[in-house]
Amino acid sequence: LAGDVLSRLGDPRFDPERHFLPHGDDLGFVAIPDRDDLRFARYPVTVAQFRAFVEDSGFAPGNPNCLRDLDHRPVRWVNHAEALAYCGWLAGTGCLPEGWRADLPDEHEWEHASRGGQPKEWDYWWEGKADPERANYDDTGIDDTSVVGCFPANGYGLFDMLGNVWEWTLTPGEFEHEKQKYETRVVRGGSWINSADNLRCAYRNRNHPDDRNNNLGFRVVLRCSHVLRSPSSGRVGPRDTVAHRSPVPTAFRQCGLTLGRAFTRRGEGRRTAPDRSGPLASPPARERAPWFRRAPRATGA
Repeated sequence: LAGDVLSRLGDPRFDPERHFLPHGDDLGFVAIPDRDDLRFARYPVTVAQFRAFVEDSGFAPGNPNCLRDLDHRPVRWVNHAEALAYCGWLAGTGCLPEGWRADLPDEHEWEHASRGGQPKEWDYWWEGKADPERANYDDTGIDDTSVVGCFPANGYGLFDMLGNVWEWTLTPGEFEHEKQKYETRVVRGGSWINSADNLRCAYRNRNHPDDRNNNLGFRVVLRCSHVLRSPSSGRVGPRDTVAHRSPVPTAFRQCGLTLGRAFTRRGEGRRTAPDRSGPLASPPARERAPWFRRAPRATGA
């Protein structure tokens, strides 16, 4: 693949001086309409980015295979705690703008972003059937992960939301087998090894938080740190206390405390598999705490 050749030669999209985050004032984080408090990473976290975390922090990943792919393929073989550890490290590097913190998305944020502004009636971010020219899944025939950004972006400018690797979310779940209940986390997006059905924006799957495998990675979001929410309740909480040391670039100066429209709890689309629970008919409104105030717009150099 051309992407693999570019990865070996040194991909100019990524800045080795900033932990291999994308070049540019926005650090590769994309604004989501109606959510001034949220930015989605343009790509899943790459091997190079995760390696920068491991080498800088001394973190010991549970499976060394997570560092064996080419630099700009999505990292995999990473469990839920390791994904969150990366987010915590990134927040402490000083490269993020003041007032923002790194996190995983919850599943309704993920689904909203995955659609790229397209109708909920569509199975994918494009209209019609699954298309191997738009995502890396089993019919694409690559039979492995691909360098991030090899396929077209959705309407929000996000790459690989569907296919390539499943992505961890914050959303907890539960799985019962032989009368025993197991903790899970929702994963979204399908992967290189999965069918077109798994690729649908509304499709949800669940993995144990300790799972590591060859088709599971993650994507980072940035949250305006005036907002601290529980992934299960959607409740707005006090200002986060994470310290940031970077000035606020132009791309991040629109941080109003905007909650946006409510997302459905189990998927915005017509079908949610594999638990068949379906979307809620009336999604609960996000709660406003008594001390809720609209945050002032961030300012800076």
